[in-house]
Amino acid sequence: MFLFNIQANVTLAASGWSLPDKPSHLPGNLENVSTSLTEWLLGFIVSIAVLTLIWGGLQYVGSSGDQDKARNAKQTIKYALMGLIIAGIAYATVRIVVTGIL
Repeated sequence: MFLFNIQANVTLAASGWSLPDKPSHLPGNLENVSTSLTEWLLGFIVSIAVLTLIWGGLQYVGSSGDQDKARNAKQTIKYALMGLIIAGIAYATVRIVVTGIL
């Protein structure tokens, strides 16, 4: 697939073809649409992660000294924090790409 993409780009560049300034099938401002969608998804993911953090904290408090329950609660908290970090990295990546390309 990668080689096909390279071949297509070379062929199109050799023929002098280029993308139009503003394709007619795209919404008015692609940057605004992608930003709005990205921010909505980030808000949704952060909400789920915060609820998962709260759930893990409640599990930890309610473990009452049971090592298995405490370990499961710690894993829940760890995975929720990892989800927040991944969501932040994904948001930053999308913002860099959108502002760099568009």
